[in-house]
Amino acid sequence: MSRMCPGKKDKVTFKKEISCDNLNEECLDRVCARCKDKKITVLDFNKHDVGTYEKWSTKKVEVMIKGEKKLCQKSVKEAIECEKQDIIQQLNQTLPNFLVHTKNIKHQYHAIDQIKKVLPLMKY
Repeated sequence: MSRMCPGKKDKVTFKKEISCDNLNEECLDRVCARCKDKKITVLDFNKHDVGTYEKWSTKKVEVMIKGEKKLCQKSVKEAIECEKQDIIQQLNQTLPNFLVHTKNIKHQYHAIDQIKKVLPLMKY
């Protein structure tokens, strides 16, 4: 199990804590034999202490457009207050989605780099 230390908010450091190679697709897909089961644990804390974290969610909101009320969807960041053990559990549950997101970013940057290399060679 990995141990997160206070103050390690950096994404790269975070990815290194939960995977053996944060650039390897097997690690990011959670199929690597060495790191597939790594979870975030924290140093000593009272599990029943209350903490707060923020989460993006989609809400339906009434807005006024040209004098008419319309129902719109908005993404809002909401503060959620719960026990610290629940925050850690929520973090561990969202790890796979975070790592897939990271893999997608890596793949997209690679695809853009390949296009940039080929683009000057193309004749219009």
